[in-house]
Amino acid sequence: MSAQSLPVTPLSDTAVSYKVTKATYLGFHQDGPRVTGPGGTTISISRGAGTTFSVDVSASATAEAGVIFAKASATLGISVSNTWTSNTTYRDSWAIPKSYSRGYLAIGNPKYRITATVTYQSPNCTTYTRTKNYDGITHDIDFDNGKVS
Repeated sequence: MSAQSLPVTPLSDTAVSYKVTKATYLGFHQDGPRVTGPGGTTISISRGAGTTFSVDVSASATAEAGVIFAKASATLGISVSNTWTSNTTYRDSWAIPKSYSRGYLAIGNPKYRITATVTYQSPNCTTYTRTKNYDGITHDIDFDNGKVS
């Protein structure tokens, strides 16, 4: 078998190995609309049990992303997915400082980019590798607040 670099992964090729190389923290991923209010007031936000939190992954990449996310959990100890449904109600409130004309409160999840090297094999037994990146969210809830610009 020979290794070569091809520009596109043909659909007929099969992934034969995955090696997760890193997880990069991308920041807060807001899920759903944020709540805003004027300075000097208190605003609240909540998401009930059964709420689905998600990050965009193309439908054609969902299966491969799932494999890479599972490898990231085993290799790097970070648990991410492209979607999950809560079984708890999450809520928070925030007193907007009077010095702010408006403030916001949002709910979401920490977002990570998982990088993996995937080895593929074509029908003629040629192997080649691709570096793949998939964004996922943890099942931890974060709240973000600040001044509306």
